[in-house]
Amino acid sequence: EDVVAFFIHGDNTLYCSIRDGHQIVKISLDSNDSTWSNVAGMGCAGSTENMLDQPFGIYVNDTYDLYVADTGNDRIQLFHHGESKGITVAGRALGARFALDKPTSIMLDADNNLFIVDSGNQRIVRVRANGFQCLIGCSKSWCSELDEVCQPLAAAFDSYGNIFITNQYINGIQNATLTLNCAESLEIEAKWSIFNCTPNCTVQATIDPSINLTLNELFIPARTLSYGVYELKLTVTMQALSNLFSSQSAFVKINPSGITANLVKFGTSLITSSYEENLILDPGKHSINPDETMFNASDWTYRYRCRLYNSTHMGRDSYIYENTSSCFSNRADNMLAWRYNSTDDSQSSVTIPAKSLKYDRTYQFSVFMINRRNMTSQATGYLLVRVDNARTPIIAVACVISTMCSPNLDYQYINPSTQVALFSVCTGHYRAISNIQWNIYQGSNDSLTTVVEWTRFNHTDSSQNFHFLGLNTTNFTAIKTLFINNPNIEFWRFEVVYTFYTETSSSALDFIINQPPENGTCSIDPKNGTTNTLFTINCTDWFDEDGIQDYSFYLWSEKSSELVMLAFTTISTLDIKLPAGDNNSSSLNITVHIRDTLNCVKEFHIEEPIVVILDEISINTFIDIIQNIDNKKTNDPIRQALASGNQNIVIQTVTMVSQELNKRNKHELEIAIKDIKIFIYF
Repeated sequence: EDVVAFFIHGDNTLYCSIRDGHQIVKISLDSNDSTWSNVAGMGCAGSTENMLDQPFGIYVNDTYDLYVADTGNDRIQLFHHGESKGITVAGRALGARFALDKPTSIMLDADNNLFIVDSGNQRIVRVRANGFQCLIGCSKSWCSELDEVCQPLAAAFDSYGNIFITNQYINGIQNATLTLNCAESLEIEAKWSIFNCTPNCTVQATIDPSINLTLNELFIPARTLSYGVYELKLTVTMQALSNLFSSQSAFVKINPSGITANLVKFGTSLITSSYEENLILDPGKHSINPDETMFNASDWTYRYRCRLYNSTHMGRDSYIYENTSSCFSNRADNMLAWRYNSTDDSQSSVTIPAKSLKYDRTYQFSVFMINRRNMTSQATGYLLVRVDNARTPIIAVACVISTMCSPNLDYQYINPSTQVALFSVCTGHYRAISNIQWNIYQGSNDSLTTVVEWTRFNHTDSSQNFHFLGLNTTNFTAIKTLFINNPNIEFWRFEVVYTFYTETSSSALDFIINQPPENGTCSIDPKNGTTNTLFTINCTDWFDEDGIQDYSFYLWSEKSSELVMLAFTTISTLDIKLPAGDNNSSSLNITVHIRDTLNCVKEFHIEEPIVVILDEISINTFIDIIQNIDNKKTNDPIRQALASGNQNIVIQTVTMVSQELNKRNKHELEIAIKDIKIFIYF
């Protein structure tokens, strides 16, 4: 019943301050032992180094050092772990400038600065290695106003560094905000260090000198770091005070990228091959490894399979060298229906001789590739071959921008919010082309089979002009409205038919719709504030089979639907400052773009609009700073934000300031034009 303060340490030990017992005791909350242990004080009042007089607030640091507000002795005592004699760290014994009057509460920050509630002097003070400083209530000793610190009893920090104080005079809690008051420049220097963590993170990695390591953001181009684990360490140093710095590290593992196994040029899905000519499948030449500038065919082993491809009767999938393969039953002679072309034993290229396949048939070929040095690195590629009786060249089809088409075995992924831009080329012997025609097909399959049935996409002449460009040229584009207006179609095939004077040849690229992230939501808190309010946007429960890559945040108002980008981040929570609306009653709206790793975007509109009011005092103060070169004020929040080096904070601040300056400029122009008198003389 005499306990006036308690403290729970990180190891779950409870410390209690017994005022009238003049001592500090402790007990473990994890132990069954109910015995209390004495930590400091003799059980009776006294002023010697091992005694206390009506102790109040206590604090225990990570090394179990105990700080006690020895209220009756007007001092702060420090008891090192295991010591019964205390050391005075604040109080008259250290000099008049360190004098206290009935201190009642203490707390430490991360830098071991000691904050004291000096109750009798109506103030909050800070004790640090280089001195003693008053923070709050520094110009008085008696209470006169309700909003002043009067008879403070205890204090505590929040996560932003603000202090909450229990005020006995008003029987309430007050809040004091700490602001920066520094005469030095806020300019900082950033420096990245990259360490190779094989086997430990002590060896600095060799980095191309063209990579800038002095920005807050670090960009490392592809193929710069070899496979392994790396420590990316950012050290930020204040230019004016080089002893003030902070470091943070992130650990990154560089893994091999998945390769794309292509049997023919560009990885075309379907080609037309002549019955009278050899068919060459060359994954060693046409496959792509994003980690290398050139694909090294000798690093891989190759296994080829083939089957007759028919929507009603699929042939048996078998290796091409099996005697029972259904693909080569057309050969009646004893000639081998296939042969490897490679000079080494990699089997990276195979030829199907002429007349080995039946014409007017479609075959599916596949290759399974395994890396010789890493058996877990594997890839599979597929190709449909339509055999024609005429001698026709092979047509290749590919995406104009390869990164817009991510391969997925038989198909290319396409995002429904983007267009498809394709090009086609005639390979092999050159022939004069009389006509080019692109055809569009939609695919469907039931749950009982993996075979997709293709039907001609039914479109009118008007929709043709609306959805498609270049239907009779080598380059073709399907506008994104094709996918937006037909959300139930999952499979698409774009076929190009080349007509020559005596024959035709066709090729196609097959696509599957990449579904965007789903099932998530985003919210913002608080719902209103000023231009200096820190809003928190939280996006939760978003799911995508390919993984979420990043979030982009946009702002738009009731008067303009144009999106203004606010921030970009890879994490789902963002602290952000917002510009003011057109007036104090206008609202702003937030849109979030959630993107998966294959660049498919889901737009999410936060339903509740937000009201943001301009903090004119901060804007006017900032304008005064930039107009007055002698103004060295550093506690201005706008100046601090611009000096932070954080790209999101800088963008938000610049957006807010520029919009307000534009409003003021427009207002001044309207006033100036209004006062202009126009005279017309005849």
